[in-house]
Amino acid sequence: MKKASETKPLISVIIPVYNVEPYLKRCLDSVINQSYKKLDIVIIDDGSTDGSNIIIDKYAEKDKRISIIREKNKGISYARNAGLKNAKGSLITYIDPDDSVVNNYIEVLYSAIANNDSDVAIAGHVTRYPKRDYVHVCDKDMTISGKEACDRLLYDNGIDTSLWAKIFKTTKAIKHPFPNGQIFEDTAITGKLLADAKKISIIAKPIYYYYRRKKSITTTIFSEKKLDLIESTEEVTNYILKKYPELQNAALRRILFSNLATLSQLSESREGNEKVKNELFRNMKQMRRKVLFDRRTPKRDKAAILATYLGYSFFRKSWWLYRRIRGEA
Repeated sequence: MKKASETKPLISVIIPVYNVEPYLKRCLDSVINQSYKKLDIVIIDDGSTDGSNIIIDKYAEKDKRISIIREKNKGISYARNAGLKNAKGSLITYIDPDDSVVNNYIEVLYSAIANNDSDVAIAGHVTRYPKRDYVHVCDKDMTISGKEACDRLLYDNGIDTSLWAKIFKTTKAIKHPFPNGQIFEDTAITGKLLADAKKISIIAKPIYYYYRRKKSITTTIFSEKKLDLIESTEEVTNYILKKYPELQNAALRRILFSNLATLSQLSESREGNEKVKNELFRNMKQMRRKVLFDRRTPKRDKAAILATYLGYSFFRKSWWLYRRIRGEA
């Protein structure tokens, strides 16, 4: 008779790394000390220059489960694609190098997949700001359909677009490579994986720690690459709507949110961009009324939409106040 550890599948943990020396040990310690031992830990060094590469090498010397892929700073999408291509496990989970996980993180995700015959498992997480923490969890454990998962994603109801705090079947994940050269690559991928899934298990436990480092409103510079969020959102909503056209209202809310989120990032910049600002307001003008009167639109979104009716200056001040109240500013 085989031991239980021999019947469990190999699970790949993909960690893209670029210049995160102050946080990397915390992340790697949380991974190598997992209660689930049968791991394929794939670290992609995306051309680090700050000593992260030295830390990775030291960990790989001590733990033979770690493999290292070297890239020449091609970006996180290239790095994750390289990790996906080299992953040996039948299941995959993504962990960012400046985050950390609880010691039974993988065990909890795997158990949800195995016990419910699910294609995806999603856990809660804690967002850590410099001044306070926010816990994001559903109210109970559940197993839902791909359609319901997409609906929840589009309305930001217990499921977000991040890749972390989730586990996927590798056979499903490799069908959707990351868009090279594009930021917000999570947004472009997560919704597709949920749409393809027959069953998704939700775990009402916060087992992933997502760290948000403080940024200054006076030093942040807006890049038009941030518009990738809108492109990724439109791409994934189109994919979902081909399978579930009845989710049109939910998709519209997600598209408007991507414009609001981009506008908020623009408002944090010390250098305004009139062209982008006008484009965002044109986009939102076409859909904000319908989204505003959708009873399922989150209250936070409705407040932001109302702020846009009063102009950019009012929106900017409102966003700064919101961040300050939350301990972000």
